[in-house]
Amino acid sequence: MQEIGRVDRFCYLGDTLNSGGGCEIAVAWRSRVGWSKCNELAMVLCGRRFSWGIKGRIYKACVRSAMVYGAETWNIKTTEEGIFRRTERAMIRKMCGVKLAERRNTKELMEPPGLSETIVEVVMRSC
Repeated sequence: MQEIGRVDRFCYLGDTLNSGGGCEIAVAWRSRVGWSKCNELAMVLCGRRFSWGIKGRIYKACVRSAMVYGAETWNIKTTEEGIFRRTERAMIRKMCGVKLAERRNTKELMEPPGLSETIVEVVMRSC
């Protein structure tokens, strides 16, 4: 009989699974992937040449979809929700050119690019 080793985490199809059933590592990784995509598309998302509608559609199609990849397998908790909320708000502030010190409401920030739901709502819907 062959013995199978036990690991604390395992990467499967680009998603990291924990032995405890949590998804903190996967959410943190997906957040970094989202920032990578956001920075790649900074010329479009942060520039003034494109309309808010185009920026919103590109954000949803490229950045948000990269962040929620594999979310169907996650058991998301409040900690992970907070990571996603903070990441998305920071990205939208960057798109809108709003500083953190201006203390804007999330709904106000999401209005110009035409984002009707937050990333947490998208993740919860996909679970």
